[in-house]
Amino acid sequence: MGTLVGFGALTLRQAVIMAAVLEFSGALDVGGVRSFDHFDRRYSDYVIGTS
Repeated sequence: MGTLVGFGALTLRQAVIMAAVLEFSGALDVGGVRSFDHFDRRYSDYVIGTS
């Protein structure tokens, strides 16, 4: 988005709104809730799996 703002194709406000919409839609599309049972009580794997 930085190049679009720098070039003048988008204003900063438009870029921030576009980024928010894309981030939110990506989180809805791909995101999910993981339970601890999936990782068999290996909390280090849970931390890696959520990053």
